[in-house]
Amino acid sequence: MLYRTLGKTGLEVSRIAFGCGPLSGNLTGKNFANQIESIRRAVELGINWFDTARTYGAGQSELSLGNCFSELGLSDEVMVGTKVRILSDDLPDIPTAVYSSIEASLQALQRQRVEVVQIHNAITMVRGSQPTSLSVEDILGEQGVLATLEKLKSEGVIGHIGLTATGDSEAVEQVINSNRIETIQVPFSAANISAGYHLPDYSGWDHYGMVMRHGALSEIGVFAIRVFAGGALLLCPPSPYTYRTKFFPLDLFEQDREIALRLKTIFPEVALAEICIRFVLSHALVDSAIIGFGDADHIEQAVAAMELGDLLSEEINRIEENALLIL
Repeated sequence: MLYRTLGKTGLEVSRIAFGCGPLSGNLTGKNFANQIESIRRAVELGINWFDTARTYGAGQSELSLGNCFSELGLSDEVMVGTKVRILSDDLPDIPTAVYSSIEASLQALQRQRVEVVQIHNAITMVRGSQPTSLSVEDILGEQGVLATLEKLKSEGVIGHIGLTATGDSEAVEQVINSNRIETIQVPFSAANISAGYHLPDYSGWDHYGMVMRHGALSEIGVFAIRVFAGGALLLCPPSPYTYRTKFFPLDLFEQDREIALRLKTIFPEVALAEICIRFVLSHALVDSAIIGFGDADHIEQAVAAMELGDLLSEEINRIEENALLIL
């Protein structure tokens, strides 16, 4: 396993991270034996970062993770990032909502502290213009999300503060420029390259405004998410979660499958998973790629792809050109 320093946090994170979200259905499900075997194998292969959220599986992800760590005796050997999402009912009292969410996360994870808590809402210029999005003021204000997370950090409950850097790129940039954010995670893949590369003449809702450049400008740690575009880049059928989610519509999934079909033609002798993982990790600003693993075999395949190293520059160029064809 290879490791990178996560921005100014000083944490050494594995370049492959274990995503515990609903797409794979692993940690949000009830197959405890598979969860144990997956996590055991991940740690054996050197994965030390586990990414979850209070909303994943309505709390089941954190609960599963805590039970697995307890069973395996791993609590002190791994690092956890979780998230807090503020919903409309929480807006009259954001601090209380944040405290309640973190308290529930710690109880489920069976931990007294987590390494990173990320704000899980998109950030937009106008609150609610994207599903569950908050305004810049909701984040930065005196009674905003960041003020409460900073208090929890001062109390030693959380180590560092992060952001899921989605929403309006201008609004996200305003929050990042406050210098109160230490990590970001953002969709970045062979289907959507906008978080890491310039896209001319495109301003869609899923344009992430080269947000990863802040990893260099402000020493912010960068996690890449949706490395397989919800499975579309692996030519998988839509998962049950894909049909339900309001954050990544089904027509986007089908668009990303078209990109995957062309990738398969461009690289006929290479597995799509290998191409996707190596493309993401080839970007100089990506510290770690968060991947949702369904079982131990998937973990072994991802680590093997990482060990092959960066793609050649001409291969990266062909992937970029393929992603731009859809615009």
